[in-house]
Amino acid sequence: MIRHLNKREKIIFGLTFAVVSLAVVYNGLILPLQEKKEWLDEKIAQQKERLIREREVIQRLKAVHAQYDAYLNHFGRNGTKEEITSSILSEIGGSARKQGLQVMDLKPGEVKGNGLDYQFSVSLTTNSDLRGIIRFLYLLQQKPHFFDVEELEFEKLSRTDESMITTRLVLSKVFIPLDFREERTGSVLTEGR
Repeated sequence: MIRHLNKREKIIFGLTFAVVSLAVVYNGLILPLQEKKEWLDEKIAQQKERLIREREVIQRLKAVHAQYDAYLNHFGRNGTKEEITSSILSEIGGSARKQGLQVMDLKPGEVKGNGLDYQFSVSLTTNSDLRGIIRFLYLLQQKPHFFDVEELEFEKLSRTDESMITTRLVLSKVFIPLDFREERTGSVLTEGR
């Protein structure tokens, strides 16, 4: 037998149904969505931190590449070892002529390399006064030449002219083969993919 609810029972039933419905909606829908939102917010924060770190790494990498390219502009050369040696000899001979030095002997030395860079050396004998040789050495160690003085030996040229000396030098210079740059660029592009 079905009994009709009175007004008070209907109100209690309606309130109970509303409370149960709200509890079901809150526990079944709102609470899981809120937990999911918090989890997603945490993931977003982690990804933001990761992106900031990776951006810093990229900025440092760009700075390293800029420094490398600056060095490459100064020390990079195309050509075979023989062509580079010839250009070094021409560079030294031209600089000596500009300084008014008399070059008696100019010989290429041993080429040392490891594939990433090559060190070329040149031995040179010149007759000049001390000021001339010092200006010459200063010039060769400055931009754009960047030679290193490996050995230096002075000897009096004659007893009559005390200002003239014979100077024996071993100069060296490091070069980066430019084909290495293409390999580096290729490997960076490959790693980025």
